[in-house]
Amino acid sequence: MIAKKYEPPKVPMPAREGAGKFEFKEGTGPITRMVSYGSFMEIYKVDTTAQLRSPEDVDPERTNPNAPWVSTVDVRAGSGNEIVSRLCVQSSELLKAVRLPAGADKEVLLRHMHRIKEELLQCQQVSRRVSDQVREIIGKIERNEVKRDNYGRGFNPFPQVKDLHHEANNFLISANKVVRAICGIPRLYVRVKEDSNFDYLAKTLVGVVAADSDLSRFVTDQADSVRRIVDLRNYAEHARDDRQTEIANFKVQADGRIRVPFWGMLKGEETNIHEEMEAITLYLQDIAEGMFILSLQQFRPQNFPMILVAVEQPDPECPLFYQFVPDMSKLKFEGLGRTDEMPASGR
Repeated sequence: MIAKKYEPPKVPMPAREGAGKFEFKEGTGPITRMVSYGSFMEIYKVDTTAQLRSPEDVDPERTNPNAPWVSTVDVRAGSGNEIVSRLCVQSSELLKAVRLPAGADKEVLLRHMHRIKEELLQCQQVSRRVSDQVREIIGKIERNEVKRDNYGRGFNPFPQVKDLHHEANNFLISANKVVRAICGIPRLYVRVKEDSNFDYLAKTLVGVVAADSDLSRFVTDQADSVRRIVDLRNYAEHARDDRQTEIANFKVQADGRIRVPFWGMLKGEETNIHEEMEAITLYLQDIAEGMFILSLQQFRPQNFPMILVAVEQPDPECPLFYQFVPDMSKLKFEGLGRTDEMPASGR
């Protein structure tokens, strides 16, 4: 007889086992979408997100019979924000439409995309704060509203973006986390080495997918752009004699012109910070979506008759850009004495 490990019986906890009921009053309009991430759920309005955690998530060891439901509200963004709609809602809808390969877990994939969404929203928030200040100061300069003294020969005080170095470093930290998380998406389907940049990821995918596959080409094509983001972060923290990330606020140049805030890694390299923050945020959103979709396309069972198409008119309250639809060319119609083939829908 084989002895079994003793496990104490689960104690009924009626106070925490009932359904939760909440009113989502914050935000604009009705609820647009809901996405379950397994251990928690997010409920979206167009401009606001409510996150709901059950007693089982709050107290998984079941030690407290009165463990509460917990609802928190995030007013940064809702389903109308493309970071939310394209990385979370769209990913959830795509996963509902297809079978996953053995070993892939829908909830793990969605929680991974949720982490990317959270860091990318942080990038967006920093970018907006910096851009708003830069454009406000530019407007004042153009309207000659910057105060001068010393008989008009000096600026006093000279305008500056508040906490620019801190904001820029926080942006780069979050952007680097997004890059690392994007690189981790293929590992949720197949066993490949954990890599934190696209150069190494392209090498580790060799032998797992064909070199001419859409996924491999995508990783290779994005490597240079991703490397710049990673380098900006690395050389801000680990400067070298020949390279370091310089972050400069508004400054008066020798010719008297005012230079808007910039950053750069090499002498003479000057890129407007507010413009590149905006560009990086949009770029990372696109490559996160691309990596998710191409990995799903690469590793899902190919005998499932679904094809990916572009959404003709995305809903502005929850803009989704891609969806899976039945591949009509692979569906068989019985009773006609033959297999009729229809052209694939979509574009």
